[in-house]
Amino acid sequence: MKAIFNGLVLIGVLGSIGKYMGFEFLKENSLWFLIILVAGLVGRDIFARTGHRESNSTN
Repeated sequence: MKAIFNGLVLIGVLGSIGKYMGFEFLKENSLWFLIILVAGLVGRDIFARTGHRESNSTN
């Protein structure tokens, strides 16, 4: 799950930065990339607050 949220954050950040670099596709769809970024950040926050640990870690 954490990898999915990290992927969403990465896509959102790249889309948001690309908008300022002048890519027309990213300018037109900047709201979608902002929504993806916020969803990824909120998901990571909720995932961290519930106390989930990495699935490959050992106690």
